[in-house]
Amino acid sequence: MGDRRKLLWTRTALVAVAVGAASLVASNPSPVEAATFVVDSTADAVIPDLNDDEVTLREAVFLADPGDTIQFDSSLFAETIDLVQSIRVDKTLTIVGLGIT
Repeated sequence: MGDRRKLLWTRTALVAVAVGAASLVASNPSPVEAATFVVDSTADAVIPDLNDDEVTLREAVFLADPGDTIQFDSSLFAETIDLVQSIRVDKTLTIVGLGIT
């Protein structure tokens, strides 16, 4: 689960690609495809803890770039996320809930 956090580091202004002994550096990389963050914890904290292996809703919103998607792990079906305080969403995101049938 910790691998999802690497998405944050793929969105850099410079991209370096090593090929054998040579490397290529591009200052204007091609646009990064939209990422998907999977919320797998009902926990909440005002200051996101980016060092653990869980992804909270607040962390997903914090890490997401405009156009990214946030979805919920199936283990959270029918669970409740009690927020410490409201989460400000000031960018365009797609948030996909599990829905209750």
